[in-house]
Amino acid sequence: MLQLQADILQIPRAENAPEFLGLGSMDASGVLQLGSTGATAAALEALALWTAEHVAAHPGLARLRNTRMLRIDGDRITMVHSADDLWRAIPAQLLPGTMADSARLLGALQDADEAWFWLSAAGPDSLPWLAVAPRQQPATEFAETVRALLRRSPPGTTGIKGVVRMLAGRLMLTTADDIDGWQDAISALQAHRIPQLTALGMLQLVAGRIKAAETWGSTAASVDLSAQSAILSTMSEGERVWFWFAADSASGPMLLLAEDRAALKLLVTAAGATEAVYKGQLRKSKKGWLEFMTRGPGADFIPRLAGFVATHRAAWPTLTLFIGARMTRRDADGNILARIKDDQAWQSQH
Repeated sequence: MLQLQADILQIPRAENAPEFLGLGSMDASGVLQLGSTGATAAALEALALWTAEHVAAHPGLARLRNTRMLRIDGDRITMVHSADDLWRAIPAQLLPGTMADSARLLGALQDADEAWFWLSAAGPDSLPWLAVAPRQQPATEFAETVRALLRRSPPGTTGIKGVVRMLAGRLMLTTADDIDGWQDAISALQAHRIPQLTALGMLQLVAGRIKAAETWGSTAASVDLSAQSAILSTMSEGERVWFWFAADSASGPMLLLAEDRAALKLLVTAAGATEAVYKGQLRKSKKGWLEFMTRGPGADFIPRLAGFVATHRAAWPTLTLFIGARMTRRDADGNILARIKDDQAWQSQH
């Protein structure tokens, strides 16, 4: 405040020119709110005219667009002055870290695109918050955006930071942070009506391994495939995981995936199966398609896998990564016995 008062004394002013001093804040959409006992409609109009006069030479003034003035008497807001028509000459400018900018960036994500994210149930002004920035932005710059948001947040505010990726039409948030409470934060953000937040997943990675995989979304699913979706979304070229597929299990056809063989055995025991079990390893090829590798039988595997994907892809869009998958059968010495693909099985799912 002392610095502001010192700056004011350096500005030449006409005698008896109206002025007011107060506090400013910014809402989730990036709109500035100026509160003072001297806030009036005439002062708002004067600010808009002044901004229009100088914005060409000083583009940063565009951030004043649609500013609201709040008249404060005592400890209450007694009048809100706003008039969007006054600001039509000012170019629109979304501020980094605001919900409006996050909505814009999420809407622009194409399949496999990535961005930085920071999610908090109680961000600036104690509101739920999701900040997003292009992945091309240096991590240090996004970290500064997060620090600025924390300065406007309640003491002790925590958040989840990481990378968000668009995968098969659904957002997947990946982080090394504790993910407790993330679903409550996403639920509270539904008031912003951002389409990409209606169904998404959260993946917690620790030392490069999946520690937790959870989902939030409006699509009800009778089978929980969040773990399988998490593994699929993080597979890189050449990486292998273990698979087990049963044409008939306790919950119908089922595909299980695990990063190690011991973990897969535990899942298999719980699933149970009565017929047609396929097992082995799954690899992502250099060309991007998924290859199932097995020493066992492979007959009818691709059509059965395609049927499983068709049944569950609406609730679990990540399963569409299996489209075009192939199977390779090898003997105990590693010699290839057969390469199996069935484009017709996937024809209706492209």
